[in-house]
Amino acid sequence: MFEYEDLGPQELKGITGSVSAWNVSGIKTETETGTDDQPGTDRSERPILVGRDEETGLLNRAWQSTKDEGRGHVVAISGEAGIGKSVLVDGLKLDVREEGLPCVTFRCSPYHTGSALYSCIEHFRHLAGWQPEDPIEQRVSKLESMLQRYSLPLAETVPILANLLSLPLPEHQYAKLQLSPQQLKQQIQDTILALTFEEAEKQPFLHVWEDLHWADPSTLELIGLLIEQNPTSSLLMVLTARSEFIPPWPARSHITPITLNRLERQHTEALIYRLAGEKPMPADVSDHIVIKTDGVPLYVEELTKTIIASDILKETDGQYELTGPLSSLAIPETLQESLMARLDRLPQVREIAQIGSVLGREFAYEMISGLSSITEEALQDGLTQLVDAELLYQRGRPPRAKYIFKHALVQDAAYESIMKRSRTRYHGQIAILLRTQSSDTVQAHPALIAHHYTEAGQYSEALPFWKQAASAALASSAMVEAVVHLEAALDAIAHTPECAERDESELEVQMLLGPATLATRGFAHPPLENIYNRALDLCISLKKPVDTIKVTRGLQAFHLGGGRISQAYELASQISKRADDLDDPALRVASAQVVGQMKFIRGEFNEALCELERGIAGFDPTAHKFTSWAGGEPGEQCHLYAAFIKWMRGHPTDAIEHCDQAIELSKAVGNKFSFANTLAFVTVVHAMDRDKAMALQFANQAVEICKEQSNAFWLNFSRALQSWADTSNRDPSECADEMGRAITDFRSTGARALAAFLLTRQAECLLESGRLPDAFAVINDAQAVVDETGERCWKSDLLRVKGEILAVMEDYQSAEVIASFSSAIEIAKQQGAASWALRAAICLAKYSKGSDAETNANSELSGLCDLYSGCVGLTDLNEARQMGLLAT
Repeated sequence: MFEYEDLGPQELKGITGSVSAWNVSGIKTETETGTDDQPGTDRSERPILVGRDEETGLLNRAWQSTKDEGRGHVVAISGEAGIGKSVLVDGLKLDVREEGLPCVTFRCSPYHTGSALYSCIEHFRHLAGWQPEDPIEQRVSKLESMLQRYSLPLAETVPILANLLSLPLPEHQYAKLQLSPQQLKQQIQDTILALTFEEAEKQPFLHVWEDLHWADPSTLELIGLLIEQNPTSSLLMVLTARSEFIPPWPARSHITPITLNRLERQHTEALIYRLAGEKPMPADVSDHIVIKTDGVPLYVEELTKTIIASDILKETDGQYELTGPLSSLAIPETLQESLMARLDRLPQVREIAQIGSVLGREFAYEMISGLSSITEEALQDGLTQLVDAELLYQRGRPPRAKYIFKHALVQDAAYESIMKRSRTRYHGQIAILLRTQSSDTVQAHPALIAHHYTEAGQYSEALPFWKQAASAALASSAMVEAVVHLEAALDAIAHTPECAERDESELEVQMLLGPATLATRGFAHPPLENIYNRALDLCISLKKPVDTIKVTRGLQAFHLGGGRISQAYELASQISKRADDLDDPALRVASAQVVGQMKFIRGEFNEALCELERGIAGFDPTAHKFTSWAGGEPGEQCHLYAAFIKWMRGHPTDAIEHCDQAIELSKAVGNKFSFANTLAFVTVVHAMDRDKAMALQFANQAVEICKEQSNAFWLNFSRALQSWADTSNRDPSECADEMGRAITDFRSTGARALAAFLLTRQAECLLESGRLPDAFAVINDAQAVVDETGERCWKSDLLRVKGEILAVMEDYQSAEVIASFSSAIEIAKQQGAASWALRAAICLAKYSKGSDAETNANSELSGLCDLYSGCVGLTDLNEARQMGLLAT
């Protein structure tokens, strides 16, 4: 980061012999050195790397291509712990630094898997040059100075980043953000992307993201966005993760995967030789290391260093010799034993490493000095020894120094060696230090404080921080993180004494956990029943009538999702009665939505529409907030179910208007789960209308949002419709198989509601592709679902498709075909579903041509056309005219 002037050898007080010294003459510009804050390997030495020529070549070629062509690339490196991912990347980072080009490293941490955008927050704090003692005004000024290097307007960018960094801004200087949580999240993402790509427009830029197996979902979402836009600029992204990590983003042509395997024997021996200072080892020693380390470079490195430091070897004439039989040395056989054997030689150093391991992979000197009971001089000396032993990296000088364990396994080994009582004590002390010495951590990373209190067994102290972390996650639509924090809060509550205050806290947590779990795992996720039943017991004991309605809605949504229509209908009736008793306008809207929803599902369309229109009329988007309301916002839901009914009754234009209003309401609220629900239901409307282009457009949007949110219910539902809509572009048989897999995944969550609609669409695909036995099996499955659940809203359409399948199967008689179409027409008439009735009548007329039933079929069709004249869409009628079924 600095320009240096070599002062030559110097005699320095307290240091034996002369040492080289340099004078700092100035700060290098960012374009000369980059912004990488990871110490990595000493820049004067290249990391020891053997057996990785091909992988190194791929990395170097990606970087060269980024520089030469001005187009971005992504290199994804995976492999087990200790396999050499970081060492491989260190070599590239040295090259980039030597070229004077910018390089940034983002490091994910197991302590922050539930902290949204943790690594980005730390990066921007470092980039702004914040110091712990800086007052708010100075931090604001430093943030402004940092952002002045970019073209983004400060008035817009400063409030966005200040929100990310939990930095309060002076109200007279910056207007308060008036954004929904979802809008704020998108603005933060857009800002980070803009700053990154602006940097990459100036010159080639290296982005390193380490340990993605510990990344929080919000960070993974951001990386996905960076990957999508990566080819547009000179940005090389290098991602590292352990083998078990499954990337949430799709494969792209500009992503190069690298899988690091264990070293072969000759490469392991070469590494041993390099570590031994290129001095030959006795064959027995090399064999022992090769066998015990099994080709894992970190194991090789640690075990070799342990043996070299022992008394069993001596150096003679430029090579090592055994001083006795190998059996006389208890050579560590595992990495942990190897690491601890090195630490055990200096007990005080071991204790320092242990304390540091409790703090995390990375820790500050000021934190470890607050925990250690030894003198500052002894502490600094011990840390220096750990750095010299290459167990830690160091950045800066005490008291501003920061230390990083060279490898996560080094930290794990030190942590596991601590006695349980001491470990508990350390965690408690760390929590207190974080609260008292770092207000930033309290605001930005409450989950970290909660973690340490929990590990200390201080559950009452941990609880408010778990709740604070959950609230922050919910506010930013980070539902996966929210569930983690809420479950941790419940665990903390379980360890606290029973009392009314505890019940109040538990009810609050359970009511947030229900919708968050529903959003990530689906309506029919079995644990939801326990969550809502427990919340209902608490509501009754605490006499909370409003909360009772909200919790009952959660139970109703759970039973509905699982296809238990009668139980869901009974709970909807309870919600309606309780809402009427309370005379609350918002709850009346909610009850109208729930009752309207259930009547629609039972096929009672007229009654359902009355309820839904009552809800729409009473809904006030500015006044009615539905905190802890399960299954989507009631205002949106009223419009969506009204859209279903309007289309079925023959008013497709009105249906689309309701869809548009639902989308606008959903965008304003900013709840991603609710928005996914809205997009999925809008897809259903277009699917009923046979508008595959529009259906595919909305299904694609829903799938992308659901992937970000790990929303299995709506993801698999939308995947199925995505494949159905794509039959216009691809082989229907292939699409039908994709639908089958998506529907299987959908039903594997326990979902039964909506399954009949999806199965009916799959049967259509199979019919189109000529796979008649498969189509017949699927439509019978759909009919079994309807008969079992009582979800009659789709039955007319189901019977029509079944009739079409029967009509082209040779083994069935026309009487069965006519009966299926006739039943479809009769059910649609009873429900007032003009569109379903006409569609079934067209099929009846089409397949009755030339049979005894032709006259009756044509009469049925003409009568329905007269009955529903002027209130239906033209698509099906035009199709009938083209087939010669209608003259006018």
